[in-house]
Amino acid sequence: MESLQVKNLKSIADSGTIYIKPITAFVGRNSSGKSSLIRCFPLFKQSAESKTLGTVLWSGKYVDYGSFDESLNNINRLDQKEISFRFSFACATANQRAFLPQGTKVDLTISVHGDEYSKSSYTNIEYSVFGSTISMRVNSDLKILSLYINELEFTRAAAELYRAYKTYSIAPVLIATGSRSLAGYDSGYSSLAKEIKQHVHHKTSDDRVRMIARSLRLSDNAGILRTLSNKSLVGDFAAARISNWSTEAPALKKIKDQIILTNLDKIVDQITENFAAFFFASRYITPLRAAADRYYRIKNISIEELDPTGSNLAMFLHAKKESEIEEINTWLRAEMGFAIKIIGSHGHASIFIIDNSSKNMANIADTGFGISQVLPVLIQIWQLSKHPGRRLFSINAPTTIVIEQPELHLHPKMQSRVGDVFCKAVKLARANGIDLRIVIETHSKDIIEAIGKCVENGTITKSDAAIYLVDKEHGVELSEFDEGGFLTHWPYGFFDGE
Repeated sequence: MESLQVKNLKSIADSGTIYIKPITAFVGRNSSGKSSLIRCFPLFKQSAESKTLGTVLWSGKYVDYGSFDESLNNINRLDQKEISFRFSFACATANQRAFLPQGTKVDLTISVHGDEYSKSSYTNIEYSVFGSTISMRVNSDLKILSLYINELEFTRAAAELYRAYKTYSIAPVLIATGSRSLAGYDSGYSSLAKEIKQHVHHKTSDDRVRMIARSLRLSDNAGILRTLSNKSLVGDFAAARISNWSTEAPALKKIKDQIILTNLDKIVDQITENFAAFFFASRYITPLRAAADRYYRIKNISIEELDPTGSNLAMFLHAKKESEIEEINTWLRAEMGFAIKIIGSHGHASIFIIDNSSKNMANIADTGFGISQVLPVLIQIWQLSKHPGRRLFSINAPTTIVIEQPELHLHPKMQSRVGDVFCKAVKLARANGIDLRIVIETHSKDIIEAIGKCVENGTITKSDAAIYLVDKEHGVELSEFDEGGFLTHWPYGFFDGE
């Protein structure tokens, strides 16, 4: 995921484009909209992991926005009945049959109109790819209400060729229907073949024309023109005619529109798979983690990942090999000044904290509350900087950790260490071939300053970090680090006013 933009959500009228860097931080006063923005990640994660008819699951296992009406922008609630999210990303191929080439840039906009349980509600989904725009509207029953390709209407044709359905995909996907599903691909390619037939030699057989249609892939106008100018594909006669076209030729645009319509199910399926894969690969840590217990009951189940509150931390650590715990401890001692020990007995386990200086060992329930709050954050960071985690359809999506208030109940010096850990984790992940993104919402000046120091000393580069100032009056503004680790466009006394 390269960027997102949010409109009419809670206190956010328009966030503008927010670029997702390896470290992205949201700062601002209470109730400014920071949480609304950062919770878009778990919002779409719970939407991807739940099989619902609606597009956005406003209330789920990670976050609760309330209803659609409660999520509408406070100021525009009466005027605007739409909440929209725009995402920009590059497609990775899940398999060799993928229709779009790997690295294809996509803008996906999801605009929700009305509560998902209302019969009058609908969702607009817009795909922008290779300079073309596909706009599809579906209602709560997943009926395709309209379809436009580059502002030309294809609603009737889409209804004949496709029907929408929902899986664990957030946006609906399409399946071939009617004569196309019964007769195979030829009937689905008939409209594209008719368009091609106008430009090839009149003696070209229908089978050859359908073969040309099946060979065409969506790309920019210049790419499609090159393919259509290939003599071995279309023949000498057609190649000579088509090679004289410009990239803005009306005939070329018609063919491109038909390529999109004919392959719409494959295009939509690949984009929605890649979109959902990003959120499947993300992790969320809530602002208030579970309080420390003296004993944790160990259940005989596999623990692949920490839950958002860290309540299964003991089970997660208990399942680790001794060598892994020692590896974690080497890292914790160096970065945070303490180590952990997991002691299990009679179906229960306890987490002990060992201080570097005194060597004293204490049950986590007897240490400061801040340790229990930051430990799930640290373990999650360590885990995902070493291992990319669960993947969807083998799509190599970035691994994103979304953390609210990582500084909770920590001394300023410890907060600074946490900021340093974030930067070192990004560097470690990169060395392990992992595209790690850490997205935080924070009130901590010490964490922000620690990130700046890491830019200064070269742990990360200035392009690896982005700090967004969220304000009700001024919206969302970007502040970046310069080479010396100083923030540009930073309001004087910003943290003093929080």
